[in-house]
Amino acid sequence: MLRSITTRTSLVLSVVMLAACQGLTGWEVQRAASNQGPGISPKFVFAKCSPGKKVLGGGAVVGYQQGNSFPADPNGIIYESEPTGGFDGWQASAIDRTMGDDWAVIVYAVCANVAQ
Repeated sequence: MLRSITTRTSLVLSVVMLAACQGLTGWEVQRAASNQGPGISPKFVFAKCSPGKKVLGGGAVVGYQQGNSFPADPNGIIYESEPTGGFDGWQASAIDRTMGDDWAVIVYAVCANVAQ
């Protein structure tokens, strides 16, 4: 869990520094989660940037809801975590190896207006 928090913090700090150097404006982090439930079938999810913004980076985690947070699920396997084809969001797919676990795929997209 510490590694996950450190990675997210590093990503956000990198984006802030890049924005200051490159003239990026309106940066945001979008989050989306698949439906939570048991099963070993793959789940897919997309986090879309606001209209006109492009994705700068992102990530995904397999987790389960606990209150308002989604702790990482050690039985989850992420198959795909990458920008969408139009670079207007982030997408991911995953499975969970434990048949009875409630789980979801949670995706984060770091987006901004990009000067051309």
